[in-house]
Amino acid sequence: MRLATLTFLGSFLVSGGYALACEGCGTVCTLRAPFTGHCITHGHDLTCEAARSACQTEAASRRAARAAARAAEDAARLAREIAAAQLQQRITQINECLADLPGCPETIVEQVAGDDIRLVNACLANVSKCPEYVLKRLPASALRKLISQYKNYLTTQADGRWKPLPQWFIDSFQPSYSGIDLHNIRYAEGIDTIHGQAITFGNNIFLPGSIIIVSRTGMLLALHEIQHSLQYIKKGGEENFLSEYILHAAGQVVSRRSFNIHDWIPIEQDAISRSQEILEGYGWNLWVSNKCAEDVHFYTRYKGTDGQWVTTGFATALIPAGEYGTLAKEQDDGSILMKHSLTPEVYFYAETDSGKVWSGDTPITIFTPFSRTLNFIKESIDLTNSEYLSFSVLCSN
Repeated sequence: MRLATLTFLGSFLVSGGYALACEGCGTVCTLRAPFTGHCITHGHDLTCEAARSACQTEAASRRAARAAARAAEDAARLAREIAAAQLQQRITQINECLADLPGCPETIVEQVAGDDIRLVNACLANVSKCPEYVLKRLPASALRKLISQYKNYLTTQADGRWKPLPQWFIDSFQPSYSGIDLHNIRYAEGIDTIHGQAITFGNNIFLPGSIIIVSRTGMLLALHEIQHSLQYIKKGGEENFLSEYILHAAGQVVSRRSFNIHDWIPIEQDAISRSQEILEGYGWNLWVSNKCAEDVHFYTRYKGTDGQWVTTGFATALIPAGEYGTLAKEQDDGSILMKHSLTPEVYFYAETDSGKVWSGDTPITIFTPFSRTLNFIKESIDLTNSEYLSFSVLCSN
């Protein structure tokens, strides 16, 4: 009986007593009679009290943890709300700023990822006014769009301004460009190229200013850009050319908001050297000025590029009153031969229908179509920085 009672009591303390420990512990028998099992002394259940204390501590910890979790959740929710409000404000600010990108502060633009389509589109919407610091942040994927936009910007301006190369130019220089038909080349003047330099896309040449193509500077510029047109062909067309160009000059594309093949050093050096080589072999065009009030017939003698002296008659060298121009001759095959020379010496004789004569002391026999011996004037022209082999006639009255 005693053993059974102790077993029952131990079971009660372990199960029911512990279960109630957090709500309070009663008194228990701390001493029993050895034979009857009657309780002699009552006291606190120390085991229960220890369990109750532990339970209360654990409950307090759980309450503190729940309170901390609620506080953290509230703080996180507040932070999300603040962040959402700030994000919306920032988005609104950025969108308003990108609508006027040239006036958009850099501190705001820096908040937009470089590949953000909004930034790319805002820049491409007005490439000529897109700030340089924005362009520098654009990714490589945007460069082709940038070039395409730039090309459209140029061609829109060139509409109605296109000019073909003059026939004399084609006849003079086509032999130097066997890989391209110069009849297919065209150019437009007065184009805003952004960087202020001439630019070529395929067979289309865009010039920021005007060009006097008969001058030495004009010929050199035209020959230079034609060499770029030939480079497009050698690279396999515009698409291949641009793809290779981007690899070499991506930085210049974004920093200058434009496409400029002059940034690609190897092909630019090729264009420079080739155009200079061709022009050095061509020389200067003859240029005459009639400052009289009546038409003047010119006879000229100059040394051709083959080293042979060439004499021309007035049938193809009539300069109207008050005008000036180059001397050209139509060949039997219809081509136009521009008179040009590599040497600074030129001879000329001039006369008007009224009898005015400009002559010198060098007799030269001409055939127009009959034979005549005329006294030509010798001119030695300083070709330093000269655009033409030029001379003029002046009437005193």
